[in-house]
Amino acid sequence: MNNHPKKNTSNFSKVYFNLMILIGLMINIVFFSLTYQNPWISDGYPYIYGTKLFNLINNQNLFFLEFNAYGNERFLPLFTFIVQLIPDNYIMWHGIVVFIFFLSSIFLYLVTLKLTNNSKISLLSSILYSLNYSLSIKMLSWNIFFAHIFNGFFGIASVFFFLSYLENKKKYFLILYFTSSIIGTLIFETGLVYPLITLAIVYFCKNIKDIKNLFKIIIPIFFYIFLVFLNSGKFLPIFFERVNPERSNFYSSVFKKNDGDDLHFYRSTYAPRDFKGLYLRTFDNILGSLNILSLEHVIKYYDKRNSIKKLFKKNFLIISFFLILLFIVLTYFTLKEVKIKTFDNFLKKISLTYFFVFLTYTVVFFRKDLNLGLSFIASILLSTIVFRLYINKKKVVAIVFLSFFILSSFLYATTRFEYFSNDFLARKELINNYNEYLYKSEDNNLDKTMSDYDDYKFFFYYKNYEEYKDYLTKYKNLSLRDFRKKFNQEE
Repeated sequence: MNNHPKKNTSNFSKVYFNLMILIGLMINIVFFSLTYQNPWISDGYPYIYGTKLFNLINNQNLFFLEFNAYGNERFLPLFTFIVQLIPDNYIMWHGIVVFIFFLSSIFLYLVTLKLTNNSKISLLSSILYSLNYSLSIKMLSWNIFFAHIFNGFFGIASVFFFLSYLENKKKYFLILYFTSSIIGTLIFETGLVYPLITLAIVYFCKNIKDIKNLFKIIIPIFFYIFLVFLNSGKFLPIFFERVNPERSNFYSSVFKKNDGDDLHFYRSTYAPRDFKGLYLRTFDNILGSLNILSLEHVIKYYDKRNSIKKLFKKNFLIISFFLILLFIVLTYFTLKEVKIKTFDNFLKKISLTYFFVFLTYTVVFFRKDLNLGLSFIASILLSTIVFRLYINKKKVVAIVFLSFFILSSFLYATTRFEYFSNDFLARKELINNYNEYLYKSEDNNLDKTMSDYDDYKFFFYYKNYEEYKDYLTKYKNLSLRDFRKKFNQEE
């Protein structure tokens, strides 16, 4: 019996495509309705209002040619440009970011359709990607993290364009691939992962080993490295800064001073790349791929006494080891159940792709909070497994697996996504902070006793620019980088 799926008719594909649009819109509209009050947070004030204030002082609307305006030798030309376009209304900007996220789910559907030629798997992949708030919530909620949502859109689109180029060899698809990939890398460094994802998909899933085509895929990475070198005279300075042990040692002392929580430090952005750091990144990224990590925020919301958190922290190594072991066992038996020859052994190929992307995020990028590309590949892998279970007459297992994934998002939604990062307060408190900023700025109160004064001062001077216009002329004709440095020193 031939188990290969039949080729989809145009009507069949159109029905599922329209269904994907409808479900995707519903998911993102519900998310936006629950989170539209997400205010500017933390770094958002100096980034957004600092840049707006800089333009006011210099009597300009936009500037173009400052490529590392935010220090640390980061090459972010398009990020710097887009920040200038962010509206003062955070609700509007949040809506734009959520809409871009929705658009990326459409491209994910199209990519999956090209890989599997199966509209059901493509539909399910798009839904799981949209619902995996374990990996996307911080980028969707922290408005200044828009760069990573934008990179998800351009990155997944670039995969689609390159697969289209391989199909018909039309050069305009290759041009679109280069354009979208380069745009992503110039917005933020997370854009660099998508050419690697494209490489893995083409190598493993499309079984293309031609050096010429593989080299074309990574041209955007070399182009980015070249531009960074021209700008800074250094080879990927931000990467070597992040792997520098002195950085981890500094933040280790900060975390211990603030809360004495070693586990919190090791699960943070600043963790060292030692065995414990890699173990925890592995643990978090496995749970994130399965959409389990969001339950941490659910527990934090409902467990007011932190009883579960204290129990988990006390027995973390035992619990985490058990969960990883359980994951390996369940994976083994699941793959054993779906071991049938369909889609030209696609499950094996997408599993290898996922493993490659997982290692890239876990070991190289060493992140758990910016992993939209991991969500992209995980959604295709999980959808393929669910579909295989279903057609292999393991419908109950498939439904239970799928229900648990969706249940995690549903439970998270019942909290109105109140917590989205271990580094921030509850959303209600962040809203209160913004309102305090607003009321004090309206009262012309430059309160230097505020604990977050370094954020507030940018907001205050922007809101009260006309009154302090003459005073602020001393910052005129500086670069944005020098303005921020001098402003922080003197105010």
